[in-house]
Amino acid sequence: MIMKVTPATGDSYEVEVRLGDRLRAERTMIAKGYGNPTQGPSTWMALATYAAAVRESKAVATDFEEWADGLDDLAQVDADEADTESFPGAPSITA
Repeated sequence: MIMKVTPATGDSYEVEVRLGDRLRAERTMIAKGYGNPTQGPSTWMALATYAAAVRESKAVATDFEEWADGLDDLAQVDADEADTESFPGAPSITA
């Protein structure tokens, strides 16, 4: 999936979030005590996108917390790039 990253300062950029990035996000959530993807879907999506940004050498911040604190938005870019959806692909939360 392609994610559009909009930092509070600077230009937006896109990264491709791959399976390895999503797995890294899940492991990081567990290791840092953030819960699991169902409990924190926005955190999960941000961690996966950060992992992709680091892998693609696009993340300016060297720390996830610093990077996340500087975001205005994350949105998935549709295949036709016509629409975007904030925090897509996160597990659904059921009551």
